[in-house]
Amino acid sequence: MGSIKKVQKTRISELMQLCTTQAGQTPGRPWRAGSSNVVLQQSVRGWDQALRNWWASLKGSPKGAKVSPRRFKRRHGAQSIRLTSHVFRPGERALTLSKIGPVLIKWSRPLPSEPSGGTVIDASGRYFVSFLVEVEPTAFAGNGQSIGTDLGLASLATPADGVKFAPPTFLRPALKRLRRLQRNLKHKQKGSGRPEAARQKVAKLQANVGNRRPDHLHQPSNCTIRGNQTVVLEGLNVSGMVRNKTLARSISDGGWRQLRALLEFRAQQHGRKVIAVSQWLPTSQMCSSCGHQDGKKDLSGCQWQRPDCGSVLDRDVNAARTILVAGPAERLNGRGAMGKTAPVVATRLITGASPCPA
Repeated sequence: MGSIKKVQKTRISELMQLCTTQAGQTPGRPWRAGSSNVVLQQSVRGWDQALRNWWASLKGSPKGAKVSPRRFKRRHGAQSIRLTSHVFRPGERALTLSKIGPVLIKWSRPLPSEPSGGTVIDASGRYFVSFLVEVEPTAFAGNGQSIGTDLGLASLATPADGVKFAPPTFLRPALKRLRRLQRNLKHKQKGSGRPEAARQKVAKLQANVGNRRPDHLHQPSNCTIRGNQTVVLEGLNVSGMVRNKTLARSISDGGWRQLRALLEFRAQQHGRKVIAVSQWLPTSQMCSSCGHQDGKKDLSGCQWQRPDCGSVLDRDVNAARTILVAGPAERLNGRGAMGKTAPVVATRLITGASPCPA
């Protein structure tokens, strides 16, 4: 704790001098001369900002969960470096980096504007570059449509129109192979090249699972934002729900929080609205037509019977309609416009083809 207090009284300029200039003059560090100063300066800025966030969290600003003390990255963990615009130059086939030179690159898409910064990420032996560019938002034409969406485990998202999206269950099928690779890594003898090869296999499998999940989540988020002016979601406390040891793995594999982040990002880019209703709203216990609430229900049941007319609805569809009805109460503060609601009772599971409108 004494060293942290000393850093707190040190200015960022003095901290950079200690970690860059004086560290490069220390004997036994010949690698320091081969790296760019910008990389070390950006790391020091990140460390300084992390400390400031921790100190602010201890004082209660901002409100919420406390931020843990920052730790240095492990040598064999995920690595990344941040670059400013004057130390890299993108080309048609290569990316020229300071102190490194031209590096062959495969572009995923053309840059929309001149980049002002970039981040090189090491992901399981593969290197990716993420550029910081300015993009003008493209607003979709308003259609006045509103939709409520219920999140779950059996189906990732159930809109009020009854079109269900399959959950991204990629972790469980890979667990058997992941355990085998981790046992193989555990028994490798240190000091040889075999532990590194085994570690790369584990990292590649974990990266494969991690990449497939967001790719799966892009479909429902894109379709929902394109077809609706206002999207009403459940404000779930995901961090509290994963404390359930029985459902923690399924909830984490579902990616509810990531789906909401994608919806909010696309809504901001295309002039849409995303509203989150209260997490205490009993959507599974309330009738979407009359508002009658008949208490908790068994999770094994997938049907919901209306108490007034006796008609049977899909349980998730009823919850989605209840969320949609609760949306106008959230819109009274000016975060969206009233929309048309015309839910369809038919229910089907989308596994491959996209129902997204053209």
